[in-house]
Amino acid sequence: MSRYNRTCHSSQKQHSSRQRSMQRNKKQKRKKVEKQKKVRTRNKKYLTVVVNKSKLHSSMDSKLGHGIEATKAYSARS
Repeated sequence: MSRYNRTCHSSQKQHSSRQRSMQRNKKQKRKKVEKQKKVRTRNKKYLTVVVNKSKLHSSMDSKLGHGIEATKAYSARS
């Protein structure tokens, strides 16, 4: 019984670490895609910020120069 529990626990651990790495990869891919989008569509700059505001608005603020107020105005206009 104890041995079974131990093996089960170790397998669970492995699985969680694998899941974590997969999630990390997904996030990185998503970030790459967002960056490409930003470069490609210059006039829709704010749109990407509105979509991903919670995740990377701090980095976007430093890049764009204008803060969330601009994005809010843009989303209100559309």
